[in-house]
Amino acid sequence: MQHDSDRVVLSATPFAKEKGVRWFSMIHPFYAMLFSLISTPKEKKEAIMAISYFFSISKEKAEKLIEPFINNDEHKSAIYEGIKSFFPKDVIVQAEEIYDYEEYEPKQFIFKNVDTEFRRMKLAPYSILLIINNTCATNCIYCYADKVHKCEQPLSFEEIVSILNDAKSFGIRDFQIIGGEFFLFNKWEELLTLMEEMGFHVDMLSTKIPLSKEQIAKFKRFGIRLQISLDSLNTEILQSTLNVSESYSKNIQKTIKEIDASGIRYQIATVLTRETANTENLNILYDFINTLDNVIRWEIRCAFRSLYTAVDFSTIQVPTSFYETLEDWYKKVIKSSNKNIQIATENDHKYRYSITGSNDFEGPRCSANRSNMVILPDGKVTICEQLYWNPRFIIGDIRKNNIREIWTGERAIALAEFKQSQVQKKSLCSDCEIYEKCHKFVNICIANVLKAYGDENWDFPDPRCEKAPEFFYPL
Repeated sequence: MQHDSDRVVLSATPFAKEKGVRWFSMIHPFYAMLFSLISTPKEKKEAIMAISYFFSISKEKAEKLIEPFINNDEHKSAIYEGIKSFFPKDVIVQAEEIYDYEEYEPKQFIFKNVDTEFRRMKLAPYSILLIINNTCATNCIYCYADKVHKCEQPLSFEEIVSILNDAKSFGIRDFQIIGGEFFLFNKWEELLTLMEEMGFHVDMLSTKIPLSKEQIAKFKRFGIRLQISLDSLNTEILQSTLNVSESYSKNIQKTIKEIDASGIRYQIATVLTRETANTENLNILYDFINTLDNVIRWEIRCAFRSLYTAVDFSTIQVPTSFYETLEDWYKKVIKSSNKNIQIATENDHKYRYSITGSNDFEGPRCSANRSNMVILPDGKVTICEQLYWNPRFIIGDIRKNNIREIWTGERAIALAEFKQSQVQKKSLCSDCEIYEKCHKFVNICIANVLKAYGDENWDFPDPRCEKAPEFFYPL
């Protein structure tokens, strides 16, 4: 639970996230006080006594208060003082063993006023993403990262430590790291050790770099899920699509086998381009993955256009005709496979369908400048990891201001509360009757707007909106 001015944010614990649970909602402080009384592990009878004493109610009433939240098998809502709060499954669980937990006190959640309607975090973001570098061991033709921007003065380890302390002081629990290439950061082990000591749970790290046995052994002790990229086993194809050496294929396969034998929880990610989008390549990968004992997931998706793709995307784009072939291949292999295989494709039917605004857009909820901020390798702060150093979306500099000052600063607020009167007239959002509703909820992917219409048209409708015009550029 995170204190946020005049409401409380309820979110998934690291233990819940490991089980695939993602949750983020505003709840009335009454429920925060209730849950705080059992935030430390205790017997149910003891919990009922604590609730009864604090609220000056009978034990029977105390039990009725918490019973609906114990091992509840459905999402639920509850109304207190006319304010509706939303809760996930398993708010309170009976644990066979004690996991890491956060201790709270009821007095932390006593407010004069309560506001659960405003969607943006008020005091500080719920989560922070640090892009540790924008350097890689590969140079993929479909690369999604801005590797052109030269980071002249990257954050030092000491500065990163200061940022972590800053985040901790503002009650931020979710602090994630990506690259570039994380394992090219020369103090990655020290950083993970510090984050572990401070209670920051890193969900997953991705890599394309062949790792040594020593690196694998060091990484294993952190218990972090690892994602390995593997698009093909063909040496020539990898040389042309990833711009790697002849030995890369052999070395990355060796790394994967050693990770598999180490006991690290890991998954494999495959990105298909025109050259790799064929069943022969998929079957070769499938045969290799079947030799692995401990891979927990294989995710296959088709490359999508990036803001930073160095080549003409149409030359590497997977033909739309292959999507059906991929679906058929998947249905065939999944019947006989004991592996967790997932596929994802970008189809036109995902666009221009919504008539009710961003609240009903398919896909994950956008957290940019609502609950999440992104710190770039040089300390500049942006709203989305895909936007990198685009000056329109830079909201601060962590070297000049702390997290709260940036989050509550003029630039961040101006983007969060962008008014309809500020929208350029050529955008169909400028006179849309549901603009206020759509932008109050805010689930608009600015990166996709830029991909479809260009930087100068950043305030055009999200491509999922029925009012979105024909794309200027292919997605």
